[in-house]
Amino acid sequence: MGVAKGKFTYIAYISLFVLYSLISALWAETSAAKIVLGVIFSWSAFIYIQVLSKYKMNIYLRGLNVLFLFFLISGILLLFSGEVLFVELTDEHIPNYTFLKYIIKSLLPIFACYMFARTNKIGKKTFLVIYIIYFVFAIVSLVQISLTQQMLTGETSTNNAGYSFLFLMPLLLFIDKKWSVLFGILSFAIIFVAQKRGAIIIALITSLPIIWGVFKDFILKNKTRFVFLLILVVVLLGWSVSDFYKSSEIMQARVEQTKEGGTSGRDRIFNTLWTQYTERYDITEKMVGSGANSTLKYAGNYAHNDWLEILMNQGLLGLIVYFYYWVCFFTMWHRMKKGSQGVSLPFGIVIIIYFISSFFSMSYSSYTLPIAMVLGYCLAEYERQERGEKIQLKTAR
Repeated sequence: MGVAKGKFTYIAYISLFVLYSLISALWAETSAAKIVLGVIFSWSAFIYIQVLSKYKMNIYLRGLNVLFLFFLISGILLLFSGEVLFVELTDEHIPNYTFLKYIIKSLLPIFACYMFARTNKIGKKTFLVIYIIYFVFAIVSLVQISLTQQMLTGETSTNNAGYSFLFLMPLLLFIDKKWSVLFGILSFAIIFVAQKRGAIIIALITSLPIIWGVFKDFILKNKTRFVFLLILVVVLLGWSVSDFYKSSEIMQARVEQTKEGGTSGRDRIFNTLWTQYTERYDITEKMVGSGANSTLKYAGNYAHNDWLEILMNQGLLGLIVYFYYWVCFFTMWHRMKKGSQGVSLPFGIVIIIYFISSFFSMSYSSYTLPIAMVLGYCLAEYERQERGEKIQLKTAR
């Protein structure tokens, strides 16, 4: 009875996330979406308390917990600050609850997925189902953004949905090879078509370790055949990329902009914020910052760099907390590489994606449910192996 109840709880929790993503994809932030998100937040908070009280947290969860509590305090202070903040370029008003919303939605599900993995609820079929569902959501987002750009400007440009496909890539290491190959090729192609330079660079960096993880047994047994197939794939991929580049004026412009050091306006934002911090912040602001989302107040936009964003918002104290989080993250990965089987690689892929993203995006508020499931499973499986239990990727029934 307890097992059945636990499985129902897990399915219900995941289903709420899927429902929220579906509503948001089709109808944006409606009242129904806010209600579902409120239930998710309440449930996530309840599980979070359970994890803190029931389990001895590993070093990664300790770092995550410190980061979450630090951001939680910062978000609560913003909530009652009375600040009125806008994105300058679009004149979009950013409500003060937005910071808390993204922090809770990004970080708390990791604790929940860890607990579900500890109780053997997350399995092979789960990863495949989640991949397919969120792949469809990413396609919908890609199309919606393209249509919106077409209506507003008469042409399409870079598409942020490319990151949605990037965040799915660690799941490829947990699903059957035939699905890994299919979705891997599709995801990489779409990431390139979306033309987000950061997503393309990270996809290229992570592609080789993912190929190794998926085809490790085949590579070791058939080295010559693998080299031949790899050369063939590289040639075909190179031809496809070259053909797309020649036919895409936007991609040509992006490449030229990159060669010339173009940063899509980020250099202006960086300079503005750095000048504000070094020349106008007093000693207190330099130590503890000017409050969550204060980059909107000074630059009219987010920093698009976690480290600078935190320096402005939470000061040197915030940077220390964020650095501590990453030390815990890398330490956990190092421990996995020393003794665990089957989890250090996907855990490492997540690190690569989010650590690199932290320098030109907002990675700490962008952890998705699929990523939370990967982290939760890897942490629980590592601990299971450390306890000497049988290594087994449970197949969900």
